[in-house]
Amino acid sequence: YADNLKRLDVSYMRQYSPEYDLVDCGCYTGFLGGMSVAAKAVSGKRAKIYWADTNAQGDLSVRDLKDDIATSVRAKLFSKNWIENQKDHGYKGAGGVSSRVNNLFKWSATSGQVSKQLFDDVVRTYIMDEENYRWLREENPYALEEITRRLLEAASRALWDADEEMLDHVQSAALEIEGDMEEIMGDVDGEFQGSKVEVLTAGEVEKWSLGWKIGDR
Repeated sequence: YADNLKRLDVSYMRQYSPEYDLVDCGCYTGFLGGMSVAAKAVSGKRAKIYWADTNAQGDLSVRDLKDDIATSVRAKLFSKNWIENQKDHGYKGAGGVSSRVNNLFKWSATSGQVSKQLFDDVVRTYIMDEENYRWLREENPYALEEITRRLLEAASRALWDADEEMLDHVQSAALEIEGDMEEIMGDVDGEFQGSKVEVLTAGEVEKWSLGWKIGDR
């Protein structure tokens, strides 16, 4: 299997339903993006990722992953109509926003195909926009905390080359929502630290140092 991965050039998937796009489901990042990462782990080179959808009858085109990620995000996360529809669903709708931002982060980690602009637009749409920010904060503070935490992690892992101003907005929002959640939680026994992002490399975790071993038959 490892030998086959070394020779892997392309990771490809055909969308099975027009109801779901690249940021709707985190499983796509796991097996499509994960295959590319697995190839890199054994060969040093990512496999090229391609995606095809079934949204238009007769359209058999296969597009670059980066283009489809941008299209998927703009069709929902940055669509005013989609956002207003999510607001009608209150807590669950806010969770839907958080889930898709989380999937965007996963795509960035597994494919490296999420542009700086997309992360910037997440900040502009859900943190710098006062109305959307207030909605998330009031309806589902946990969703907002997840969004800020993923953005901070993306910046700390160099997945997002955040401008200082953008990062300041995210950090301020993270501190604000942390204060809100501390009020919700009340007194806590022991240590507790919200919005904390720690990045550990494989060399820092002993259990991750184990290598593959193929025994004699």
